[in-house]
Amino acid sequence: MAQFILVCDRARRQAGGRAAALEECARALWPPGIVPAPTKLVEDGSLALAVVNPNEGVALRGTSLCLGRILDTPGAWWRPGSSPPDGTYSLIRCSPDEVEIVADLAASRGVWYYHDPDVFLASSSQRALVTLLGSFELEPTAVTWMVTSGSLGPLPSYDRRLRRVSPDGTVKLDRHTWELDVRSRWEPYQSQDLSDEEHVRRLNDTVVETCAYLVPDVERWPVLLSGGYDSRTIFVGLLQAGARPRCVTWGFEASLRDERSDAAIASRLAREVGARHDFFRLDGRPGRTAEALERFVTVSEGQLPDFTMYADAFETWETLAAEGCVGVVRGDNHGWGYLGEFSSDLNVRHHCGADLLDDYAPSHAIRRLELPGQVWSAELTRRDGEDLLGYRDRLQHSLFIPSRISPLNHLKAPYLEIVNPLQARRVADVVASLPERLRVHPGALARAHDVHGPAVPFASRPAATLHQILAAAATRGGIAEGLRTAP
Repeated sequence: MAQFILVCDRARRQAGGRAAALEECARALWPPGIVPAPTKLVEDGSLALAVVNPNEGVALRGTSLCLGRILDTPGAWWRPGSSPPDGTYSLIRCSPDEVEIVADLAASRGVWYYHDPDVFLASSSQRALVTLLGSFELEPTAVTWMVTSGSLGPLPSYDRRLRRVSPDGTVKLDRHTWELDVRSRWEPYQSQDLSDEEHVRRLNDTVVETCAYLVPDVERWPVLLSGGYDSRTIFVGLLQAGARPRCVTWGFEASLRDERSDAAIASRLAREVGARHDFFRLDGRPGRTAEALERFVTVSEGQLPDFTMYADAFETWETLAAEGCVGVVRGDNHGWGYLGEFSSDLNVRHHCGADLLDDYAPSHAIRRLELPGQVWSAELTRRDGEDLLGYRDRLQHSLFIPSRISPLNHLKAPYLEIVNPLQARRVADVVASLPERLRVHPGALARAHDVHGPAVPFASRPAATLHQILAAAATRGGIAEGLRTAP
């Protein structure tokens, strides 16, 4: 439910002069549709930290902050250099000697930073940093990536000066030398020689162990439940840990009558175990298309084009926040993929959301846009001896999750905190030990559900699609009006 903005001045000047600028940035980040909590401003000499719309789910100690959720014994999480706890979060850790930004294994909460000889800035919002800098320097290929791939791809931002903390990465500023130490700790998968039954048991037990950290707060942390594998894994894990979670699904009202849709299957799952299930209609209040588009572009900061699940102008998230929910539990997978057969490097790139301009035929309409060409770095190219599935795993971790999954969390974070147990380190460590046959669909998750899950089929159709929304005359009219309007 919170975002943050951090300013550290090299000259050790008092940060108080920046208070007004931080307050202005914070107001620009207030989530539409709700009355935010007062901004929490903490100053310590030349360092200032603003926490935007904080709630009780935010851990704050001095000028150190945890956004997200720790799924572990916390330890000294606030101390720079200490071992990070397990969980899905971003940590901001400050001392008189250092400022350290820590991303979880999947960089589930995006953090951007800026560093020059005079100042270090960091924030969960690109817009906040651009506002503080007082200018905007467009990275032209960011536009190309968005048009070709529907994301920023490997680029961190639309502004060429900003950088993003890598998955499982740290950015540490030495406040004396003013040097940055930037690292990422992720290691490739190494399977273990165990029986399939033992692999499945270990995975299930680890998911249950991780979910157990959510049990005391389960009433105020509803599960975002669909009809697929990932969210059901969390749902079943919470049940095995002794909780009966509240579940939330959203989509078009008609999807509830489609017995194979995400909405209908989620509702059936909840009924099967007597859990509360709330369905939010995306088509509940007509005439909000223009408002929904404007809010989506603002809150997403242009990181994604698919506004399907926000066609209600974020009314779902306004409602949950108003009801006193602290956060939501997501079920994005990490390291196992539904598609396991790849025929080429191009096929892998497409699966991981990295389509290039050169992939389009010369006659394609995209060529008329005269977009600047992209650079596909050697770091993202398939390595000698790397098979296609291993290549997929690496791109999914380094590119797909930061550019596609993390922005989904960014959309909800202004309203509610986010936690994703499947991206906890202890779960990832078990997944890393799975042989390939258990990491692709149907694999270890499917086998675990056969043993522990309710006898309810999996969904084969979504509860809403972008195509359905774009087919509506109101949507087309709203987009056309926006394009005709002068900035």
